[in-house]
Amino acid sequence: MVDCTNFSPNFLSPFGFQLILDKIPSTKFFIQRARVPGLSLGKVSLGTPFVANHEAGNLQFGEFSIDFIINESLDSYLDIQAWMFEKGNPESFNTFKSDKYDGSLVILSNNKVSILEVKFTDIWPNSLTDIDFDSTLTEPTPIIATATFSFDNMSYHRL
Repeated sequence: MVDCTNFSPNFLSPFGFQLILDKIPSTKFFIQRARVPGLSLGKVSLGTPFVANHEAGNLQFGEFSIDFIINESLDSYLDIQAWMFEKGNPESFNTFKSDKYDGSLVILSNNKVSILEVKFTDIWPNSLTDIDFDSTLTEPTPIIATATFSFDNMSYHRL
């Protein structure tokens, strides 16, 4: 029998979400799009002389990515870039940091109430797109960048 105590007839709104990153809490992202990663369960073959058995392997997560508007002071873009330099291109052994940070994508209801937290444990940025300047545009269009993140674990928490 299906438990209908938490059933909601409302569709999930694609407009309601907030990003929280422990590493850069002061940065306000003008997020346009967030993609919650999927996951896959590997398969391990356990061969015997008679029958090939298969068991579940390790979980593998996709990448978490966001599209955000770059403000004119480039705050969010430069904060993510600095995080990447700190993580992957230290100037010396003394500047290398192996600190781990968490992040959350908070999903909002149609009434803008927090309903679910997607928690990313030990998250770090692994790619940041180019900034495209274009003087041929006829209307002012915000410049959007994409940041992609890897993480060690993902979990869901009802709020």
